[in-house]
Amino acid sequence: MAATMPQVPGSQPRGFTLVELMAVVAVVAVILALAAPSLSRLIEMQRFRGVQAQLVTDMQFARSEAISRNTVMRVDFRNTLELSCYTLYTAPFVQGDEGPCDCSRGAGNACAGMANRTEIRTVQIPTGSAVTVRPVEPPDQVFTSFGFDPATGGLLSNPNDVGPTAIDDFRIDVFLDAQRKLRTWIERSGRPMTCRPASSTMPEAACPIRQP
Repeated sequence: MAATMPQVPGSQPRGFTLVELMAVVAVVAVILALAAPSLSRLIEMQRFRGVQAQLVTDMQFARSEAISRNTVMRVDFRNTLELSCYTLYTAPFVQGDEGPCDCSRGAGNACAGMANRTEIRTVQIPTGSAVTVRPVEPPDQVFTSFGFDPATGGLLSNPNDVGPTAIDDFRIDVFLDAQRKLRTWIERSGRPMTCRPASSTMPEAACPIRQP
């Protein structure tokens, strides 16, 4: 026969009191309040690095597409109050050049109405994401662009009256703020690399000093 524990007169099973529950809730709230900024910063950094990685991949893709399609592949950037964006598209030089596509119109519409433009990819980064993509120069223009040479994969300027010409490099910054910034540096050969601008505290290697 199993033994039973003697009951203490007047005793009852005891749970948490309301005061104890409130104390636990208060402690949890304090911990969450302290952890929230760190979690938010972590999410921002993951988004930032994702945009940077996609940009480098897209530049490599544009270069390879120029060679495989045997046509100039152009990349155009645009920054507005609502977003940062860029478009990859084929753009053979013809007289009466139609100008750049407009990535702010969204994927599938960036080159709408242009007879000599074929949109390949459009990427938009909303301002609300806290990440900005911006060409380094010239900083005072609404958009800027460059192209990839189908023969060599090297960099080309925007077409002018005599057609596109080779350029030395093209640089695009992806950043959250001055300290959290990375640069995609595309050399004359068309190959992109990732580096850290002077103001940034990111762990990547420092960008080379551009020669005048």
